[in-house]
Amino acid sequence: LDAIERSAGLSLASLVDHVITKDDARESKPAPDLVVAALEKLEVEAHQTVLVGDTPYDGEASRRAGVSFVGVLCGGRDPRLLKEAGARHVWRDPADLLAHLDLVLRAA
Repeated sequence: LDAIERSAGLSLASLVDHVITKDDARESKPAPDLVVAALEKLEVEAHQTVLVGDTPYDGEASRRAGVSFVGVLCGGRDPRLLKEAGARHVWRDPADLLAHLDLVLRAA
């Protein structure tokens, strides 16, 4: 997070509750380890959670962790790949997702 803040000239730490990194997991996506680590740090159940991702690996990790998945296209993936990976909805970008947040939250 520090490197991102320095490179972008932003102060992000005050906007997030927890940061999950590769150090929190044995395996990276598509393994569910990072998602499970986030659930543990946030102290929430999988069925209360929606993972927003831009790759099929995000979809696989969320499925394996029991978490709902919605996709965003800002990663350059074909929307069909995200749907095939289990995305309940696919949004153009984070702004589009935010405009439909009520639908996203119902996906949980």
